[in-house]
Amino acid sequence: MSKPFHDLAETILDRLPDDPELSAALRKLREAKDCAVLLAAVVRSDEGSR
Repeated sequence: MSKPFHDLAETILDRLPDDPELSAALRKLREAKDCAVLLAAVVRSDEGSR
């Protein structure tokens, strides 16, 4: 689940200059990744309990 977020972070780092907005973009990307990973874990947990 995390790999696409990692790949996007690398692309962002390669293409954008160092700037406070870059830090904000990466922070928000990490937040989105955390949400997706959590949801995937919950879905897997629910599937395992059936």
